[in-house]
Amino acid sequence: MRKPTAHPELPCANDSLNLTPIPPASIEARKHWKYRYKLGYWSYPKGMVQRAYFNAAAGSEYSTYIENPRRTPALIRRVCLVLRMWVDLIEETRPFPTVPLRLHIRAYNPQTQTPGNDLLARAVMLSRTDRKLKAWFDVRQDSIIMPPEGVCVGVEWLCSDTVQMEGSPVEPPVQVFTGGTDGQSWECSNGDPWQPLRMHNAANTPVNMRIGIEVLQ
Repeated sequence: MRKPTAHPELPCANDSLNLTPIPPASIEARKHWKYRYKLGYWSYPKGMVQRAYFNAAAGSEYSTYIENPRRTPALIRRVCLVLRMWVDLIEETRPFPTVPLRLHIRAYNPQTQTPGNDLLARAVMLSRTDRKLKAWFDVRQDSIIMPPEGVCVGVEWLCSDTVQMEGSPVEPPVQVFTGGTDGQSWECSNGDPWQPLRMHNAANTPVNMRIGIEVLQ
């Protein structure tokens, strides 16, 4: 289903995500947030070992856990995801088809230690016309609050009229890394249970996505 593709390294971005919504009245009561800062994997952590790019089959979703270090509510402003260039700019003999990406911000389930319910009600998507290495998703209008236990943030490769769930990889690939932190990323497809996101190597090494969030607190 997933084909890890160790493409050449490209300039990269930043952190990971954590979120939970609160009623609009509560949001209005806290108009003046004091701090703005970044969480997740905006940069590589110390001890990072290997970098690669993963793409997935249409219908697959990757999600990465982002801790809330202050254990207090924070408003999610935007998400940053590190990508490889889109298909027509990649030197491939048979380029994979390209599909849009949809952003997901999920609650973290401490019982199962996997992503939970989606906290982002509307469809926030990135199309191939953006042609970016750092994809920014603005979610300020969604008033998503990161809970003390953190959140899981990720993307889904959407099916289309021409690209269905066939198990073959599609573009764009997302950047992942190993080392520096425990594996806190998962993958699922077509409603299957979440599974740890890992390298296809002898050690079955866990990986994390290069994804981050900017929050107000």
